[in-house]
Amino acid sequence: MSCAGQRRHPGRQWPVLLFVLMLGAVTARPAAGGEGPVTVAAAASLHGVMTRLVAGHEARGEGPVTLVFGASGQLAQQITNGAPYDVFLSANRAWVERLMRGDHVRPGTVTPFAAGRLVLLLATHAELENAPALADGAVLARLRGDAFRHIALANPAHAPYGVAARQALQRAGLWEALGDKLVYGENVRQAQQFVESGNADAGLVALSLLGQPHGVWREVDHRLYAPVEHTYAIARDAPHPAAAAAFTRMLATPAAARILESGGLRPLPGGS
Repeated sequence: MSCAGQRRHPGRQWPVLLFVLMLGAVTARPAAGGEGPVTVAAAASLHGVMTRLVAGHEARGEGPVTLVFGASGQLAQQITNGAPYDVFLSANRAWVERLMRGDHVRPGTVTPFAAGRLVLLLATHAELENAPALADGAVLARLRGDAFRHIALANPAHAPYGVAARQALQRAGLWEALGDKLVYGENVRQAQQFVESGNADAGLVALSLLGQPHGVWREVDHRLYAPVEHTYAIARDAPHPAAAAAFTRMLATPAAARILESGGLRPLPGGS
């Protein structure tokens, strides 16, 4: 998703609050036989659903999976630099296509599998009372108020949900007005953590992350931002190509579609 021609506020940086997520791995127990573990680099917004998908995948005897979470753009850069990932699951198609143009993924494996949804998460309930929808941007406009000192979003430079958040604020006419309040997380999960820890008063984050959020949320009207199209591909030099192919086939199953739906994503025909 191109960011060309759009002004980007520098936002505030809070190094002491950075969470070790981008390179933090969740590693499954080794399985007997097979070529695994297959290593899957996944957008931070997929943390909850991917953990559940991997549990089912391993329960069926498909072999171990190592998950690495981070911002899509940062993971794509790691693949460009030779990171030994087998599968890349981006929060948008643009990063996968960029890798395809650079011959870093296998073109025939590029597949959109789920559409994401952007939500406004607040640390307190009062500001969302009697505000069931954001279709006209009225609730977003409340972010101008003094109650909101810090508003978190993922960095639009490399996080698709950050791009979506910026678009929503721009189309609501708030991007310039809120510039000094914006706080950027390295990825959308960190932006959510800023809100849940009380270090931000509100955040524009992924619905797929809100399993048990500390706060309340409302979905942002999808007309305020371009579609967030989660897309996967197998790396060109995947160390475990057969295991990678088995993993991507799992994403196209009805069972995977149910997990994606229950996790706040809409399965797409290309993937399921």
